[in-house]
Amino acid sequence: MKGKKRTIFIAILLIFFTLFSRIFVIAESNHDCIGDDCPICEMVAVLENSIKDIYLAKTAIAVFGALVFAIVKALFLCDKNHSRFTLTKLKVKLSN
Repeated sequence: MKGKKRTIFIAILLIFFTLFSRIFVIAESNHDCIGDDCPICEMVAVLENSIKDIYLAKTAIAVFGALVFAIVKALFLCDKNHSRFTLTKLKVKLSN
């Protein structure tokens, strides 16, 4: 149960991070830029790269999870089909 709470906590932190970084990027999109060394522009670039990395990681996890689910589902489906047609279930009389 402790691991589940930690996972939920991390998921909530990621949601808040993406939400507040998007809010920051939107709020500071029209700021008064001071030039090449603008700290707000640098922070916006860092946040945009972080959000892209998080979305890429979430996509990779989702694809990996879907593949694992499909493989497990296929294995259980093959197992069901294998045991579905037995002589007893087909009511074959086994007399010589």
